[in-house]
Formats: sequence, C-alpha cells, structure tokens
Amino acid sequence: MSSQTETSPPPTAPPPRSVTSSIPPPPSLPPATAAAAPSGPAHSNPFQTFQSSVNALLREHESSYQTTLPLTFFAGTYNVNGKTPNSSHDLVPWLETELSTGVGDPDIVAVGLQEVVDLNAGNVVVDSFMTGDNGVGKEKVDEWREKTTAALDIIACTRDHKYVHLCTSHMVGVVLSVYCKKEWESKISDVQPVCVPTGKMGLANKGAAMIRMDVADTSMCILSAHFAAHRSKVRKRNRDFHTISTRNVFRDDDTKDFADLTMKEQKREKEAASQRRGLSRGTSALPGALPGALPGVGEESKDAHRRRLSVVNQEIEGGAASQKQKRGSDWWENADNVLFGNPSLPGKAVSSASVPPPPPPDAGVVRGVRPSKDKDALMSISAREISKSLREDEEDDEEDVEDEGQDESQYVSELGKMCALDHDIVVWMGDLNYRIDVSMDIKEVYELLNVISSDRSSVSHEANVDEAVDLLINKDQLVIERAAGRVFKGFDEGRLLFMPTYKYIPTNQPNPGDRETDWYDDRPDKKMRCPAWCDRVLWRVQDGCCETVKLLQYRRTDGIYISDHKPVNALLECQIKQIDREKREEILQSIVKQSHEKVEELHVACKVTGAWEFETDGHDEDEISVVTLENLSKTAPAKWSLENGKAGVPCWMRVLTSFEGELGPGEKIEMRARIEPDIDGEYHIDDSNENAIDDIHPGAIIKVNVHNGNTVYVACMNKWLDRRQKERAAAATTQARESSTAKKSGGGFRDSMKHKMGWKKS
Repeated sequence: MSSQTETSPPPTAPPPRSVTSSIPPPPSLPPATAAAAPSGPAHSNPFQTFQSSVNALLREHESSYQTTLPLTFFAGTYNVNGKTPNSSHDLVPWLETELSTGVGDPDIVAVGLQEVVDLNAGNVVVDSFMTGDNGVGKEKVDEWREKTTAALDIIACTRDHKYVHLCTSHMVGVVLSVYCKKEWESKISDVQPVCVPTGKMGLANKGAAMIRMDVADTSMCILSAHFAAHRSKVRKRNRDFHTISTRNVFRDDDTKDFADLTMKEQKREKEAASQRRGLSRGTSALPGALPGALPGVGEESKDAHRRRLSVVNQEIEGGAASQKQKRGSDWWENADNVLFGNPSLPGKAVSSASVPPPPPPDAGVVRGVRPSKDKDALMSISAREISKSLREDEEDDEEDVEDEGQDESQYVSELGKMCALDHDIVVWMGDLNYRIDVSMDIKEVYELLNVISSDRSSVSHEANVDEAVDLLINKDQLVIERAAGRVFKGFDEGRLLFMPTYKYIPTNQPNPGDRETDWYDDRPDKKMRCPAWCDRVLWRVQDGCCETVKLLQYRRTDGIYISDHKPVNALLECQIKQIDREKREEILQSIVKQSHEKVEELHVACKVTGAWEFETDGHDEDEISVVTLENLSKTAPAKWSLENGKAGVPCWMRVLTSFEGELGPGEKIEMRARIEPDIDGEYHIDDSNENAIDDIHPGAIIKVNVHNGNTVYVACMNKWLDRRQKERAAAATTQARESSTAKKSGGGFRDSMKHKMGWKKS
C-alpha cells in the first residue's frame, strides 16, 4: 500500500460559525436589518447581528480586495510510547515528503506527538498541579523538539531555506510543535497555544494540544490529540472530539473589546442583584467577602488541602513523590498558587518561541488548566481512585459504557472567545484510537492483513488484495462514525492506502526484514491487540471561505521501531487568502454607511400631542379626552402598543380605542379615553364612597412602545380626583387641629365629641 492523493467524501456538515471582523454597531437595529444576516446559529445581541449582516455584504466584494497565496503544509503524528529516538537521522524518513511532483519542501511543518511520557497516575496527577516550565514531561518535550529541529535542518541543509520554531504546546504526554520557513515567519501572527484535557475528573491523560494562528489573513487551528483507547470505547472517542472541538479556549480579538464591556455590565448587574438578595435576607454584603467565610477557616482549609496532597503523593504509583523532591519547595508554592487561586501568578504557561509581531503581555495561554472545582474534587478523592480511573484505559471492556460528559451536539458561542471549529482551516492529527470494529474478529483481521502484505504477482491476487483492503476500511470505526455523521462533520481524510499503524513490538535494536520487527504484535504469550489505523490526519475548510486544501500525500513511515505505533504524515497544498487592507477598509466604510442609512430609513420616530386630562367624576359621559399619536417617518410604518395593554391603564380610566396598531408613513391616530366611574363593579368614585378616593393615585404616565422606533409617553391626570383628595386632606387637618384645641381647653376629648354630637350635661 502506498501514499496517494485521493480523499474520501466528507459527511454533510452544518453551517459553521463565522469569524468576523470588528465593525462598530449601529445605535439601534430594527428587525428588518437583522433579517439580512446569513443563516446560521442565532445571534444573541444586535452587535453580532449587525456584524454578520455587514460581513455578508463584504463577502460579495471579496474579489475586489482579496487574493490567494499558495501554502504547502506538512502534518506529522506519532505516538512515541514514552521513547525518544537514538538520533535525529531516525526522524528524517518521517519528516521528508518524498514527492516527485516538484512542490518543494513544506512552508509550515506541524509535528504532533502522543505519549511522550508514560501516562501513569503519578505523572498525570502531578501535572494537574505543576505550572509553567515545571510541567511533567518538560525534559522529554525539549529533547524531542531538539531532535525534530535537527532533523528538519538535515532535510533543509541542501535547500536555500531554514526552518524556525514558532511554538510548542504540551500537556503531560501530548505535544504539538509548529515550524515554518524563515520567509513565512513575518506572515504569521496571533499565535495562541492551549490544551484541553478530556480524561476523567479533568485529568490530562487524554486530550489535545492545540495552536491557532493567522497565516496571512487565514485563520488556522492545528491539533495534536490523543483519544480514549480500545475497540469498545467508540462513543467515548466521539465525545473526546466534541469536547475538544467546541471548547471556547482561544481569545477572539475581533470581538474582545465589545465582550469586555458586555461582561463588565453583566458583572455589575450580578453584584447589584447579589447585594439586593443579601440585604433582603438580613446578611452583610461586604465587598470581596466570600459566601459563608469565617475568620480562620481559610488557613485550616489550606492545611487540610496540603495534608491531602501529601497523602496523594505518597500513595499514587509512578513517581509523583519523586517529582515533588525533584522540584523542591517551588513545587509546593506553585501547587498552592494553583489550588488556592493566587491571582498574581499565571496558570500553566506553554513554552513558545517569540513570533513577530510579539504577542501582548496577556497572550500567554493556560496549558492544561482545569477549573478549580476539578482540582478540589481531585484532592478530595483517594489515590486509589485516581489510579483506578487511569487503569480503565488499559481495560478493553466489551461494552462502551456512557460516561458523564457534555452534550455532543451542542456548543455555545461566547463573545470574545473562539473554539477550534471557528477557524478557516483546521488540521487535526493524532492517535485518535479508532479501531477495526468489534464485529470483525481479530483472527479475521490478521487473515486479511496477510493477504494484503503477501506478494502481488498475479492479477487475480491483486483483486484479492483490493477486496481485503476494502473489507478492513469498511470496518474502520472512524470511517463508520463519520459516515453516520456522529463525528468529524465537514472534515476530509485521504483514503487509507497504507497498512494499519498499530500494534507493533517496540525495540531499540531492530532487525529489518525479521517478522518480529516488521510485523504486528501477535505473540501468543501477550494479550493480542487488533491492528488498526489509530494514527490519522484530517482537515476541514469552513463553509463559505475562499480557502482550499488539496491532499498531495498521505502515508505512514516504516523503519522507525521505538514505538508500538508507526508515524503518519500528510502533505497538504492550501490556498490561503491575503487582503488588501486599504481597499477593504474603503469597501467596509461604504457598506457600513449604507447599512446605517438603511437603519435610519427603517427606524421610525413617533410623537404624542396632548394629554389625557379629566375635570369631572366621570358621570358626564360627554367628557372625552383625546391625544394624537403621529408617525413622523415618511418611508416606514410604525407598529405601536400601550405598555401592558389594559393592565397598564389606571383603574379610573377607560381607553376607548385599540391598545395596539400600525401607523403608515406620516399617518396619525386619535387615542380617546374617558373616566371610568365604576371600578370593577365594586364601588363608585363619588361622594357615596369617599374612603375609596384616598387609595387611588390621580396621575399616571402610560408608555407607548414603538417596536421599530422610539418610545413615547402619554400623561394622564384625573383633576376631579386630585381636587377631592386635597379637600379631604384639608378637612382632616382642620378636624385634627380642632380636636387638639378642645383637649387643651379642659373639656377633654370625650366632652368635645359629645358637644359636637349635640349631647348636653344632665
């Protein structure tokens, strides 16, 4: 089986989210403008709606300001089984393209590694608390990067170019390093390395190391991933993909400023609501106070965490305690900073080279960060439970039990952040661990592999080989899952025309040509693992983008024996976009101006003339008060309604016209109202029940909502009710004054009342 250029047909994918440019939003946005936005996920605010509408118009003029550049991209993935090569020369066959098409050496080289260190409990748990350059596997990562760089130098030594290291992202055993030719370095910007763990309890024994960057004006996301192992864990592998691909871990500078303003406003609202709740419950709401915090509790809690951490280090297997001794006292300080949230120290920083232009000070991205609640949960469980959780990867259960995890089909857009799928081009490589389906017996798999690897001396035998290849490929779990639309929607992959890459017998002293060296691990004294295409490279171009990707080569490399996997690489020929900024700005300003004019054209202005005022108690049915609502727009109709309808009108008033309606351009409507003397059929506002008068407010302001324009208000005043309330207040004051005078004169209150009632002393 040889390298090839065929691609398998991609499964149908839903429209991806677009990465938009930063555009100032209009003062307000009517529904008509929102309707111009392209189809896709619902936008949560007018800014995004307006931005999508303008970007849709910009795309119609792309040919005026945009050109394409050719880019050759190399993606290589290798599960190294915790080993390192004896020499940089061992990596040259893997990193060379071996093409006769004359495309030259790749412009960008991405190298993904898995299992750089052993995934034992000690390494995984310690890495959960180590920060920065103290992370587990740092020495192995550095060693691999040095040998990879040296191998690239060997390849390029006879060419007129040099590769420079752009960035490295790593998490325990998963590593991604990106290199580029020196002449491409100035075209690459906004490099962000992050990691997403997918292991149980937030552990980083599985997950992905990711790097996003802008190449010219095309956004790219590159991933090196390691999914759950074993044939039965298909759903877990699918869930690993969805967790990694939809996690919003990248900073989106296009919407960052607007997102910051939105977040500050939301924070103020939450603080105000929290203070109101605190006051209503009679609790103190001191700034910076933690809920339920008491003096001295923090120190005791910290000591308890420290004791539990000590127990974990003593019990876990695989050398966590030795890591603590190796790092010294700094280990404890770093662990405390992570566990107890010291805000002055960063999280897990990823080592990365300087990339022109230099990133801002806050551009360091957290490596392998898990939420603090995950760390607290990790500290509260025993080391035995942690080891058990990690050992489950070594147990090939017959049933794929559904684990707890996020919904595979949903992801939420966050303003100011991006996920992997938000980029123009995504290249996904790694030990994805998809196997030959369990419906095919291991013995049958070996029989088909024997047919494929045997001599192709006859035409009939060649047909048998092709049939065997098709049988195996049709049972490949990733092929099955993609065809069913459950994973990697919208991604492409080259046809599998090379032998499965797993599982071999690793050795540092190979004997090429010997069956034990070149054949799969079918030793009878070992538990047999089914050979599989675990190591893959896929790519995706976002719908609606001008970028294209063409596969030039997809192959595995023999002759490297240090691991039970074989390395795989893919060579991609890409067309990326380059934008004339000045020309684009001119077109953008023209579109924004037209959009604002459209907004102003559709945005109506209404006004109210007069007020609802009444002089009598309402028994005079001829007293009707009239106000006028006018649409001042000459082009757009106005849809209006009274706030809360009838419920928003004072109880003493009845509106005689409709509570909602539509006014054409320049039209007016008279809104008529009168006093309602009978309130709910219970009592009348007149002298027959004067006690009701004091409970009713004589004035009101009614809000008139203009749904595609401004908001106006109508003043209401019951002058008769106002006069009666003032008269009653004055009478009450006079009576109180007389009572006080009578009491002071000596007759006393009782005698004063008798006198008023006409009683005489006997």
